[in-house]
Amino acid sequence: MNTLFLLFLLLTFFGLILGLIKPALVRFPTRKRVFAYGIPAFIITAFLFGNTLPSETAQSAQLDRSLEKIETLETSVQDKETEIEELTVALEEAEESLKESEEQLELVQADDSIEEQLEEAKLEWEEEFREQIEEELEERITAEISEDYEDKLAALDDKIKEKEQTIEEKETAISKLEEEVASASTDSGNATATTETETAQSSESASTDSCGPGTVKINSASESELQAIYEIGPDRAAQIIQLRPFSSYNDMKRIKGIGDARAEAIKNQGIVCFD
Repeated sequence: MNTLFLLFLLLTFFGLILGLIKPALVRFPTRKRVFAYGIPAFIITAFLFGNTLPSETAQSAQLDRSLEKIETLETSVQDKETEIEELTVALEEAEESLKESEEQLELVQADDSIEEQLEEAKLEWEEEFREQIEEELEERITAEISEDYEDKLAALDDKIKEKEQTIEEKETAISKLEEEVASASTDSGNATATTETETAQSSESASTDSCGPGTVKINSASESELQAIYEIGPDRAAQIIQLRPFSSYNDMKRIKGIGDARAEAIKNQGIVCFD
């Protein structure tokens, strides 16, 4: 908001300057009119711009205070966790001490009734000790963590989730762009391969375009003349007449029964001319 008021303030200032220099530029008849309308507009805009600054400063200060309180709360929680660890260690030491006492009592006394009484007393003492520790810890933590802090933590969690959603949306958009780029690259590669194939076929056609003596012009020869070509009988000669024109030896693979090996053999015979 303060950026918008700053823009209005600058426009008002420049309009006032231009009006004082040349009133016609701002569509005012005289400089007095420019001065009479420009100065109040500039003052009002400056006042509004000034009022927007403290609110954002206060919000920033409030956010800083909230962050400080959160850090204090986290430190307090860590201290409580340290206290819990210390109490746990003390409890383990007490349990070890009780075990040692039990071993000593077992060596000194063999009476079953005394051992049962000691075992019951030990269990009762352990339960009372644990319950007392848990109650004290719950009371301390509950007293120090207030609802205000919990609400602020929840608000911060919401903001973090919103940022994560925004990041996920951007990652999705990036992945879509990458897929489009990959698809475009694939299409470009296919187009390049097609162009190279056509170029190769054109070169092969050009190399055999000139017909010399003793050659068979496959695109104009009669059925009997076509049978002079290697592996070409009456049936295949009729197919050639139906399928022509042919532009290369590879193109002759359209004839039924003519594969790579036979096309290469016909090429090695050297009598076919693609005119």
